[in-house]
Amino acid sequence: MTETARAPGVAVVTGAAGGMGQAIARRLHDDGHRVCLADIAWDKAQELADELSPDGSTACAIRQIRNTSALGAR
Repeated sequence: MTETARAPGVAVVTGAAGGMGQAIARRLHDDGHRVCLADIAWDKAQELADELSPDGSTACAIRQIRNTSALGAR
């Protein structure tokens, strides 16, 4: 399998509070993407967002997505 480099963008990661979702969120963030962390365990997702981006500029946590059109890159 070949890895394809992508320009940094915005990634929405579901299940980001633990396990594979957390690993994916960390990797995407480390690769320069802004990450939006979604999980039913919002407090854990918020802890990860705070760890990845203490000032909140490159990571955030959300409880639910109501309007998918709001997920576009800035």
